[in-house]
Amino acid sequence: MKLWGYSSVFFAMTLPCAGLYAQGPPPPTHTFRDSTYHISFDYPSNWTLSHTDHEISTFHLDARSAPRNAALRGVVAMPENPFPESTFSGAYLYFSVTPHSSKASCAKQAVPRRSSSRKPATTQIADIPFTHGHDEQRGICIIQRDETYITNRRGACYRFDLAINNFCGGEVSGVKSISPQELDQVRSRLESILSTIRFDPKGSPKSTDNPTSGALETANTFLDSGGRELPKTRALRKRSASRSCSACKGPLVLLNCDALAMSSTM
Repeated sequence: MKLWGYSSVFFAMTLPCAGLYAQGPPPPTHTFRDSTYHISFDYPSNWTLSHTDHEISTFHLDARSAPRNAALRGVVAMPENPFPESTFSGAYLYFSVTPHSSKASCAKQAVPRRSSSRKPATTQIADIPFTHGHDEQRGICIIQRDETYITNRRGACYRFDLAINNFCGGEVSGVKSISPQELDQVRSRLESILSTIRFDPKGSPKSTDNPTSGALETANTFLDSGGRELPKTRALRKRSASRSCSACKGPLVLLNCDALAMSSTM
């Protein structure tokens, strides 16, 4: 969990963003691929990916019903505040795995620690059966919401947490509380990522962050996005340049209107 600073919120409020939800082409995406558990999903290319807990958020603070032996495999975070005049503070999609688990123990993970009027339900996403749970925690000047989606496969629990956090509003921060409609828009963007999950064959590439365009590497051949073979040295240069661009990130701008207009179609 991470809070936008109040000064950043004030700065973002000054940025004009005409045509914020203008229709446009589908935004570019990257692919998260877990070669150990053979599962993949796509996420907007301007979102932040991490394989390490505490780097951009804290897994067990947002996913409170996850057992201690649940291993975080990856998390993607919304890079901007889509509602800078609200109390929105962050949105994350976590993927974790609990090995050596039965179907019953997996289903129990969807039950919140505290009593809730919303009981876990079963649902299908991308033809995969999930147990869907909801957890909400209200603390001092903060609200944490977590939608959990859990399925059992090969004797392990595959868990996805869609976490949305916000801080207190009103006189404390000078901004308005995030509305139910705004929450639904953020939740829809997280759910659009969840809808892309698929289980891969065991022979899938071992990369865990592959752009959906550019050079593709197989065992002995390098191909471009059109399937044409490339000289190995050319492909390596292309891949190296792509990685360098991804690594060189400038100062964080809280609200990028162009990126948001594209990612809002997700």
